[in-house]
Amino acid sequence: MRGLARLARPAAWLLVLAVALPAVAQEDQPPAPPSPPSQEEDDERPSFWKRSPSRLLELPRYLLELPWYPIEQLLNVSERVDLPNRIRDLFYFNDERTAGWFPNIVYSSSEDVEGLGLSLFHHNLFGRQQEADAAFIYKARDQLLVRGAYTINPTPGHPIFFKAQAAYVHDNEVPIYVRAVGGSIIPGADTTLSDRSSYAARRTGAGVTAGRQITAGLDLSTHLRGFRAKVTQGGPGFPPLPAGLAGLGEEIGMIGGGVGVVWDRRDSRLRPFIGALVTAEVEALAAPHADDDGTRFGYTRYRLEAQELIPLFKPHRMLVLRQTLHRVDRLGSGEIPFYELPVLDFVENLRSFDRNRFQDRGALTVSVEYHYPIWRTWDAVLFVDAGEVFDHYADIAIDAVQLSEGAAIRFMTDNRLLFVLQYGIGREGDQFLFSFQQFF
Repeated sequence: MRGLARLARPAAWLLVLAVALPAVAQEDQPPAPPSPPSQEEDDERPSFWKRSPSRLLELPRYLLELPWYPIEQLLNVSERVDLPNRIRDLFYFNDERTAGWFPNIVYSSSEDVEGLGLSLFHHNLFGRQQEADAAFIYKARDQLLVRGAYTINPTPGHPIFFKAQAAYVHDNEVPIYVRAVGGSIIPGADTTLSDRSSYAARRTGAGVTAGRQITAGLDLSTHLRGFRAKVTQGGPGFPPLPAGLAGLGEEIGMIGGGVGVVWDRRDSRLRPFIGALVTAEVEALAAPHADDDGTRFGYTRYRLEAQELIPLFKPHRMLVLRQTLHRVDRLGSGEIPFYELPVLDFVENLRSFDRNRFQDRGALTVSVEYHYPIWRTWDAVLFVDAGEVFDHYADIAIDAVQLSEGAAIRFMTDNRLLFVLQYGIGREGDQFLFSFQQFF
């Protein structure tokens, strides 16, 4: 009964948003997929399309349409009474719908990622499609996230782009899984659920990125960023953290920068159906001064991600193959603050595990997703994730791989409002995530 009660709140939000979201998505999305073929068209198809092996990929559609049916009927009613147009005016401040607000809603079964807030935006400043965004999310127990950004996007006659952003985080209960054995600190894959602890963090960060669009699908950029953070022991109810954790109990400021490249051959940014995406980023950060006991902090970081989109039979039915690598190394003799280590969890490519469940100097993941449309701009997703964290590349092993599987519903608008309803299943339990936020 407790589990059902916890799911009741996001389910209620889903029904409410099912009516409101078409108002946001109706004009922001690509055209709807073509209507199903008529009986005559279906009869003209080659016989191999009708054989059971070629129709196996249709099965998830029929399974998900059963629980989706009541919501679909509610959406149809809302269209008949023109409810989307009536609601749309509540979200926008001007007739051009370039400025407005959206709610931010996050709910997780782990209770470590949840909160309420709102976003404010203007995506055509000075009539030049420059963008200003601000958002906050607040949760009880002194948890607050505030973000802001100013963006100049590339245009056909102006290939230079620029982005400045800043964020403040105050969280008194950040989970971490770590234990000390014989004077050594063991993070990540060698921990169990009983090794869970927590820490309190206050962090302010800012950065600027500038780049050039070399071709329609190739961007090169450079960035400069810095942060100042204070991390202390968490609240009661959890064992104390090992005293040897780098950065614990200290106020640390770091600054640095790096370069990045994006190669995007997808047919659409919002709802792609075919193509590939490759991103790579390298950076180095260091503390300008040593702390009181002489410790210096500094590290290098690199991230790689590759996606391949493979279309299947009908529009917007596809396989997505994704691989990511995230790695940090010491810069000279510098230490790496423990909260800067790569993470795998239910929001970072391993969708059935608790927040910050696995953490180490490296993280490697492979995911397979099957996407198919369930209503206009809404896609359903079946996924399988495999990943592991490691200290050295030689530590990577098949028997250390963690697996997750599950399903999700998601869509994204031109205003980068992302809706996600996700459920992951794994060896340590299940994870539910409901997110309705503007990303920038």
